[in-house]
Amino acid sequence: MSNPLLDLISHGESGVDGYNAYNRGTYIDAQGKPHIRPANEPIDFSSLTLGQVQDMQHLGHDDPKRLLAVGKYQVIPKTMDDAINKLDLDRDQLFTPELQDKIFSDYLIVDKRPDVHDYIIGKPGVTLEDAQRGMAKEWGSFGDPDNSGHSHYPSPNKSSITLEQSADALNQMRAQYKASIDRGLTSDAAWQAVTDSGPSQTQANPQHSTGPLRQGAHGDAVRAMQADLAALGYTDNRGHALQPDGHYGPNTGAAVYAFQSDHGLLSDGVAGRHTLEAIHGQRQLINDISALAPELDGRQRARVEGSVIFSRVYATEPAATVTPTGPAPSPTQSHMLITGQASRGIAPDTNTNPQLRDFSDSSHPQNALYNTLKAGFPSDTTPAWLACATAACYMSGIKQPDDLGDIYGNGEKIMFMSNSLFALSATIDTTQPPPTVQQTMQHVQQFDQQKAQRMSEIRTQSAHVNAHAQQAPTR
Repeated sequence: MSNPLLDLISHGESGVDGYNAYNRGTYIDAQGKPHIRPANEPIDFSSLTLGQVQDMQHLGHDDPKRLLAVGKYQVIPKTMDDAINKLDLDRDQLFTPELQDKIFSDYLIVDKRPDVHDYIIGKPGVTLEDAQRGMAKEWGSFGDPDNSGHSHYPSPNKSSITLEQSADALNQMRAQYKASIDRGLTSDAAWQAVTDSGPSQTQANPQHSTGPLRQGAHGDAVRAMQADLAALGYTDNRGHALQPDGHYGPNTGAAVYAFQSDHGLLSDGVAGRHTLEAIHGQRQLINDISALAPELDGRQRARVEGSVIFSRVYATEPAATVTPTGPAPSPTQSHMLITGQASRGIAPDTNTNPQLRDFSDSSHPQNALYNTLKAGFPSDTTPAWLACATAACYMSGIKQPDDLGDIYGNGEKIMFMSNSLFALSATIDTTQPPPTVQQTMQHVQQFDQQKAQRMSEIRTQSAHVNAHAQQAPTR
């Protein structure tokens, strides 16, 4: 799931049942205490029409088939009635995850709880507390700022989402919306991108598609891919922000082709499984960037000035600085998580390989990047951490100092931004010790070998396709 607010709703409301969650209302026990009447059988809501669900919500209180709160967003009867009227929904359509998401993004937090929408889009005069209050009134699991963080509603409702958690989620969405507007998206497209729910239970891959997407395709799968590409900064063939209209035409093909070229994929403008997974992975990194952005706690974003590129960012208190220092561990103790375009991680390696030239060697192609990072990091940063950071950047496509943008940290990880239009980034985990310098260089060597093998396969495949095309009869 790519939406931070939906993560909280799933945690506090629908749980593991997600889009198929429901309850049958409340009852009073013999001691006079109220209880929620839970689900007593599984229901696949995507097999029911909206009208069938609505009718079941209006059954009598004693009817065993009665439904109260339904779906991922725990929509109650009156809310469902209002959503159907406001959005002019067809009662004969299936109550699918896509329809539930539409009710959430177009009605629940726009029409019914407008302060949530208005805070996310930065409307003047709407405060964080206003948005949190709206969330608490809609979902009993969210803490109410007017009730010391407790649920807005009496027992059996109980808050499980703290005010700090809801503030973090709302601020992430606010930052993502602003970034989309700054990239040239329309307000509607930016709102769709920021309320994207990610993969649903019925969707086979991250981009809502079970097969390749190509020119001529249309629908939600195309729209989801377009929204992700737009969030990553890709444009149409005229240089304008790509609009998620659900139609795979030449503009979308140009954006897909550009993404494939940037990420070492077969560049044919067709979004197959590997391309869709890569797009989704880069979109997830963009979400991580918002989670680390200093705007989230009201501090001004640090900018690159001269050789000082390391921007200390604090998740809570200013004392919680990120300082990747300390001795490098032994090979049997060390491991590292590097996330980026093609990297997966480093495991301890006790093989006795020949000594590899490391980044500190002036003849190494990435020595300039290494020195730039070294100049920006604290003076006591160990060579192991510097090698770790340089490797993460290199494997994400940040190869030279000019490619490197701002650097953010929150005490658990450090994210390296790229100056590329297409927002490549790299992340290292600082909660675990880094590998030795030689282990890192071995991993970089393996990465280069795998990349070279992949490029060889692509060239072989392209040559085969060209040869087949030449042998085909002309028409």
